[in-house]
Amino acid sequence: MTHACKISDIVRHLQQHQNDDFVLYPLWYTDDVSSIDASVTEEEAIAVLQHANRHHDAEQGINWSTLEESLDAIRQQHTA
Repeated sequence: MTHACKISDIVRHLQQHQNDDFVLYPLWYTDDVSSIDASVTEEEAIAVLQHANRHHDAEQGINWSTLEESLDAIRQQHTA
């Protein structure tokens, strides 16, 4: 299960587990979205991460293509 949230939320979630528990926790940042297009605003980047979280293909996971598609979708919503 993926989450689009603040780092403080991740820390709070991880504190529920033992320090030596093993986890896989892939992270995508707003900076990752900005690296796709330098004109992306912070609000757009957050919306892109949230969109990717809700709409990604569970078989593929979230990847650069997912972020690019989510950016396109967010920008289309704003121009519609």
